[in-house]
Amino acid sequence: ICIASGARQYAGYAVPLAGELCELFPAEGGGERVLLKTARSARDNDLLQAEARALREIERGLAGQRVRAHFPTLIEHLLVSDAAGARRQMNVLRAEQGVVSLAEVIRAYPAGLDPADAAWMFNRVLAALGSAHSLGLLHGAVTPAHVLVRPADHNGILVGWCASVPIGEPLRLRSPAYAADYPPEVAARQPATPATDIYLAAACMARLLGGDPFGP
Repeated sequence: ICIASGARQYAGYAVPLAGELCELFPAEGGGERVLLKTARSARDNDLLQAEARALREIERGLAGQRVRAHFPTLIEHLLVSDAAGARRQMNVLRAEQGVVSLAEVIRAYPAGLDPADAAWMFNRVLAALGSAHSLGLLHGAVTPAHVLVRPADHNGILVGWCASVPIGEPLRLRSPAYAADYPPEVAARQPATPATDIYLAAACMARLLGGDPFGP
């Protein structure tokens, strides 16, 4: 994939990474590695737009603060035409180096991670959520696939902001792979609150420790 945006040129160098609704194309552009994120269907452009709005708000609200490191960086967003002529929203995100998702960690440690390691990961998730909530934002999809950790510096990064909404609005979607992990207000289309994100984070950590979030 090759994309031109003003003075920037983005050139893909690897096969895309498949998310539930989006494809992420590893690329190089502007002297750095990036991910070009686009929904598989143009009908889901609004989800990429929601992510761009949330990440812009996070950048404005947290610039210069240490907690800013727990969030992805949006370089720009643009509309591109696909082979069929449909216009697709594309978010250009800075690629994080040396990270793995909690989904990968769970697959590598099916019996559960050492609680001391799980503790620092959970701490990073809570720090990110607390900061986002202070800005009036809900993540809406705190699942193992959306938490990246970097063992080298013990950082945690909360990615996948397509489901984000302002506090008090119902979530617009649930992750099919983790649909059972959502609290009851989501299926009932009731207003989501910070507790919604915390509930999801707790289910995520239960999986990380080798448990069933809803087991005995």
